[in-house]
Amino acid sequence: MAADAAISVSHTRLIVTAQTREATPSILNEGTRPVLIQTWIDSGGNAPDVADADAPFIADPPVFRLEPGQSRSVRVLRVGAVADFARDRESLFFFNVLEIPPIAEAGAGKQRSHLQISFQTRIKLFYRPEEVTAKNGADSDPLSFSMAVGPAGQPFLRIANPTPLHQTLGMLTVVADDGTEYPLTAPMLAPAQRLELPLQTEVKSKQREDGWKARYSTIDDIGVEHAHEQVLPMAGH
Repeated sequence: MAADAAISVSHTRLIVTAQTREATPSILNEGTRPVLIQTWIDSGGNAPDVADADAPFIADPPVFRLEPGQSRSVRVLRVGAVADFARDRESLFFFNVLEIPPIAEAGAGKQRSHLQISFQTRIKLFYRPEEVTAKNGADSDPLSFSMAVGPAGQPFLRIANPTPLHQTLGMLTVVADDGTEYPLTAPMLAPAQRLELPLQTEVKSKQREDGWKARYSTIDDIGVEHAHEQVLPMAGH
């Protein structure tokens, strides 16, 4: 059985600032049947549900019907006071869109079992205070990378984000001096966060003082990826 989501969201991320107060993503029904849409905002979690709508934002409308081919804008409104947010860094929330398909109807005089599947889309919502500004991703490379070996001999990649903004990586790979690539899961770093990502054990035997690089991309406010490359110094343990 094949199942595909019928709806698409116009944005890959939302930005709300102290000045704008709201964002207005559009939701499009690309399917052939009407669907019921439910929207809400949460502060994070592994299994987000509308019961977790604990963020200082509301989505308007929270529930609506969307016909095939129809698009509708949703207002994501900040309802919390500016004083409720950190002023020296971005805050992260999530905008959720739940697509509930109609119940399939059985033919006249027949019974038919069916499986109803609801699809949920979840995108990042950033609140950016007045004191924080963003730079264009093509011109800015704020992250710093280094390699190190832990006490147990495990090599790892160290990443530091010294900025007050969340930095989302689209791709990340460590490139050896002989050109061998070691791909890693691309993370998102919170403001002022430092991460240590374990590397394959063979990296320890191959690593030298120079010639290694981190090749990665960062994603800007409109979802565009920008490629970067840094030489990897060998940090202390």
